[in-house]
Amino acid sequence: MTTAPRLHPDTIEQVRARVDIVEVVSDHVALRKRGKDFVGCCPFHDEKSPSFSVSPAKGFYYCFGCGAGGNAVKFLMEVQKRSFSEVVLDLAQRYQVPVRTVDEQQRQALQQEISLKEQLYEILALTCSFYEHALRQPTGQAALEYAVHKRGLDQATIQQFQIGYAPAGWQVLYRYLVEQKGYPASLVEQAGLIVPRNQGDGYYDRFRDRLVIPIHDPQGRVVGFGSRTLTNEEPKYLNSPETPLFSKGKLLFGLDKARHSIAKQDQAIVVEGYFDVIALHRAGITQAVATLGTALSKEQVRQLLRYLDSKQVILNFDADKAGEKAAQRAIGEVADLAYSGDVQLRILTIPQGKDPDEFLQQHSAQDYLNLVTAAPLWLDWQIQGLLDTHDLSQADQFQDVTHKITALLGKLPSATLRSHYIHRCAELLGQGDTRLTLRLEESLRQQVRGQRWHGRGQKWQRPTDTTLRETAEAQLLRIYLHIPSERVTIHKTLRERDLEFTFSHHRFLWRQILDIEEKAFSNFSNVNKSFPENLYIDEWVPVHNDDNLILAVQDLYSEFHTADFRKQIEHLFKLDERTSKDLITPRLAIEKAANELERIICEKRLALIQEELLGISFESINDIQTLCKQVDDQYTHINNLLKKNCLQEYPSPTSSIQLAAKCLKNILKERHSIIINNINLISVIQELCTDYPVEIKQVFHLFHLDEFTYLNLHRSSLLIKAAAASLERIAVEKRCRYFLQTWQETLALLLQESLGGEALKIFLEDQLTLDEVTIAEDFPGVSYEKLLTLKRLQDDYYKHRDFLQKLDKQRCPDWSDIVVANQEMMEPVD
Repeated sequence: MTTAPRLHPDTIEQVRARVDIVEVVSDHVALRKRGKDFVGCCPFHDEKSPSFSVSPAKGFYYCFGCGAGGNAVKFLMEVQKRSFSEVVLDLAQRYQVPVRTVDEQQRQALQQEISLKEQLYEILALTCSFYEHALRQPTGQAALEYAVHKRGLDQATIQQFQIGYAPAGWQVLYRYLVEQKGYPASLVEQAGLIVPRNQGDGYYDRFRDRLVIPIHDPQGRVVGFGSRTLTNEEPKYLNSPETPLFSKGKLLFGLDKARHSIAKQDQAIVVEGYFDVIALHRAGITQAVATLGTALSKEQVRQLLRYLDSKQVILNFDADKAGEKAAQRAIGEVADLAYSGDVQLRILTIPQGKDPDEFLQQHSAQDYLNLVTAAPLWLDWQIQGLLDTHDLSQADQFQDVTHKITALLGKLPSATLRSHYIHRCAELLGQGDTRLTLRLEESLRQQVRGQRWHGRGQKWQRPTDTTLRETAEAQLLRIYLHIPSERVTIHKTLRERDLEFTFSHHRFLWRQILDIEEKAFSNFSNVNKSFPENLYIDEWVPVHNDDNLILAVQDLYSEFHTADFRKQIEHLFKLDERTSKDLITPRLAIEKAANELERIICEKRLALIQEELLGISFESINDIQTLCKQVDDQYTHINNLLKKNCLQEYPSPTSSIQLAAKCLKNILKERHSIIINNINLISVIQELCTDYPVEIKQVFHLFHLDEFTYLNLHRSSLLIKAAAASLERIAVEKRCRYFLQTWQETLALLLQESLGGEALKIFLEDQLTLDEVTIAEDFPGVSYEKLLTLKRLQDDYYKHRDFLQKLDKQRCPDWSDIVVANQEMMEPVD
């Protein structure tokens, strides 16, 4: 990834001096002169009466409605959503300001790149005009009729999108650009307009006998062309090749015309073809853009997100199989952004397999907007697509759908969102069968949980965890089998704390128990003529209290896999002296076992965070704070669980857990310092100071080092200490002067108000030398409160004066401190 060059302050200042703010703003806002200034409607908020003012004399704009203001550079940064360097470089090119950067080699490379791009922009703009002119000639009559009659385009739309015609000859454009205009053939080839012959003896035009549509970058410059054949020539649609200006995966057709509407509507619609965009814009739906024959990429989505607050992007690809595959590819490309919530992706499928162009030929723009409003989220669209393409009555297809849904839901980062979709999918798969829906919901929840932890939990499994987990799971199953009154409690605990049985023999036994209970519920409901939505509630305690559960499970022994497998669960049906004692306080035993299972899960999460940290490249301090909070939350939760179990003589928190948390925090601190040290602070400040040329001149010397300042930086710790002492001394000295002045004024006031004269003065001097103040009974008008105030002022003055002396010592370091600093400076760096 290339970094933006560090621009020289002289270049920035020359750009600011030459730029015409009225000319720049007029490209985006309709201005009219009012006195010395210009006014118009603000581009940053909706308004009917103009409150946006531009002052050419001050080089400044300001909106009295929303408060937006700044210079020409800031205006383009806000309107075009571009960086400071990009805007300055474009303005330098526009106003012919020579570009200087701090790095000479980088400056030369930048000048060459700018020179090449300027020539390519010029060639492409000239070609666009050539194609537009050709469309109005007799040779372009067939292309014009196709655009008007078959595509329904009017002259205003053709002119707005600069649609043209590429003549049918093999070298028409070549002769125009190379032979008539004198551009080098190699440069025209770099623009993607001509193709070298296989024999190497010349060139031929890339676009021939085609309707041509220019493709613009977000700033409105022509960077390439798209075309449609007017005959049966293949391919039907042909784009420019990859060039220094044109990259299909980075550009969006129509973004230059749609970006203001996208920001205003807070919504972007992405379609497949040029003519879909043109038809939508012609219908007044101007927030539409199109991909250029590729799947929607992350970079294209990020371009759209610059203009969006709600992050809402609607994909409207064709409803045929090709369009569905394109939508699936687009979802795959931006899945990470969608899962993390960085983009609210919705999928619009037009009925009867139509594209937007076909739909608008028979329907109104409002009909299309209604479909946009009803467009489902990408995940709902994928789930519904799976259900529509599978026969749920077939066992193999039902299982296939379940597995695919599990894979989708397992990637959702939010537990609340996962619960919502698990419940929703269970209802869709259950098709109105209440009992089946409940079973499917539990099954989906277990499968999604397994999907999220598959291959990760085992990596961080410790031998002691396995033993503790198996013991805790066995304890819950033993209580469930032998104490029927606690079965509802165990169900609630597992559901509320999101716990499950992980050992295969425990899972198998639990499934058998659930099957037996469901049959019992079914029989009970047939008698009572009712069936609840939730089987595990207190109202159904009579069914849960059935003592025949152990016998029912033992009757299924013949179905258990092997003798070894039976041995793994046989001990749960019998009680010895030790296990019987555990059942004396079943509620306490359930809480203890659940705490143990939850603690093991939390420790795994803590270890997983550590693993993820090692591979994360932080981009902001917020990432560090978020991960710190995750570590603290998990560690606090583990401690709480351990404290609860310690009440039952459970071991105290292990040092390994504490060490893991400390290691994570150390990693975070280290990476925090790496981020701070790697920030190119000078470039960042240079961008932030673009509005303050006078101030940046005053601090410009700080960005460059001479021999003296370079030497001082090697004694940085000493200089920081001395500078901090100097700054603090200024503030302390001000306070010291204030206390002295107030003390003197208060003393003079007391002497003036009282009749004591010289005797009072002597009394006050004696009082101020004492630790405590006594009441002056012999001097009327001298209250205890006034004496106390005077004493406090004197104490504050002397305290600040002593502190000033300490700061003077820090400000002027001893010779020994300087010698130590010089020795550190001379030590070699490892």
